[in-house]
Amino acid sequence: MAEGLPVDYRYLYELIHDRFVRGEERGKSVDAKLAALLTGVVAAIGFSFRINLSVISAAITLFYFVPLALIALAYTTKLREVAPTVNSIDRSFPVYPVSTVIEAIAAMRAAIAVNAAKYEQKSVYLDYAVIATLAVTLVALLAQLLIALKFVPLAP
Repeated sequence: MAEGLPVDYRYLYELIHDRFVRGEERGKSVDAKLAALLTGVVAAIGFSFRINLSVISAAITLFYFVPLALIALAYTTKLREVAPTVNSIDRSFPVYPVSTVIEAIAAMRAAIAVNAAKYEQKSVYLDYAVIATLAVTLVALLAQLLIALKFVPLAP
């Protein structure tokens, strides 16, 4: 910004607020993906005990607790900063004094910076949980195949 020129703080506030809302939407999207993955992992654990229960399949099922732990870590990632909303400012300061808008913009910038790192951390846990789930599922399928081949003769 050039020195001495007027600043439209309401417009600046709306821009920063929109950026903050996009970050929140990203977090909600990651949470939805985590919920879907959690459902799949819990289902895999439940169904693995219903098919050819053996020591090997039971032991492999224990590996599903790795993605389960990663999902739990992602869900326990808490946001540290809460930004003021347009409604809260409107209720408290209906005439939008410039000092209030400037403080709100500063609070939102801080929240964006801190929360962006948290959203990234949740996304990394999600990525690791997906990879771990795929790996455990592949191992479980291979183990089931080997168990089936052992008990089913190849030639009549």
